[in-house]
Amino acid sequence: MLSKIFQSVAIILILSNICCATVPVVGILSQPKKSGNETSIHYIAASYVKWVESSGATSIPIPYDADEALTREIFSQINGVLFPGGSALLPLSAKVMWDLALKSNNSGDYFPVWGTCLGFEFLIELTGGIDALQTGFNAENVSLPLILSSEQNSQLYEEESIKNIVTTKHITMNNHRNGITPSHFEANKSLTAVFRITSTNVDLDGTPFVSTIESSMAFGVQYHPEKNNFEYGLQPGTSIPYEAISHTEDAIKLSFHLASFFGSCLRKSSIGKYTLVHRHRTIIEYPVVKGIHFEQEYIIPPAKEWEMSDKLEDSYETARLSLRGSTLSH
Repeated sequence: MLSKIFQSVAIILILSNICCATVPVVGILSQPKKSGNETSIHYIAASYVKWVESSGATSIPIPYDADEALTREIFSQINGVLFPGGSALLPLSAKVMWDLALKSNNSGDYFPVWGTCLGFEFLIELTGGIDALQTGFNAENVSLPLILSSEQNSQLYEEESIKNIVTTKHITMNNHRNGITPSHFEANKSLTAVFRITSTNVDLDGTPFVSTIESSMAFGVQYHPEKNNFEYGLQPGTSIPYEAISHTEDAIKLSFHLASFFGSCLRKSSIGKYTLVHRHRTIIEYPVVKGIHFEQEYIIPPAKEWEMSDKLEDSYETARLSLRGSTLSH
């Protein structure tokens, strides 16, 4: 009987070690939003979580308002970071995370960073300075084909099938007014020292903008690959799509291709060890609500909850209670 117990424990430990070794953990930055009573709460769109999961990874939240100490702690638990889309100012948490990622990569410990839409814009600001970002682009709710750079090799669009898809199909969904023109990018030596432009686009007014940037450890897209396969919202009371998102086979293929690429980058990172599971629970364990702008949103408590308690249930309960009597809107 005792030997069977030891065997069971051994099997559990082996499976646990296998799981920890094969499942990368991504930190996803939460976004602030206002509830009906003007109390600040944070959220992470479920489409980003699903997109990460489609790469074979799991995710934990990075509170938007996290201080340096909490951000450093989260960095020690993850294999990469995703700065998602949204409408917020560049927070301290993103600055600290970016600095840690740079130091890690410069010391030979690979740590990948991905930025989507606002996250792309964060990468521009973090690297080129706040003044590097421009505004006034007319690229809201429109899916476009990419214009690939003929001078730069792209890791993201290297495959011929992907290259053909992205250059001929309207499958990259844009929803932004901020961005950066290719000329403005190339004039910023801080940006060109880190990133290279691998695709551009032209907005609805004919103004060119950068749509993909790449480096050895960081990748940014101004469009939304996660929406192709994980956002199907409709205009209230109708069958009209809420956004101009392509759900074609090619669009889905691109989304999974990019997720798979990011996943392969995450598997090269071994610096993070996900051990503080009670302080940093996976995002799918947090309360989720149905939305319009996003099909689903995970509600993430503010950073103070991590400072006040290291118990799993406390932050969960705070997030759940913050939903009572609140109507979420962007």
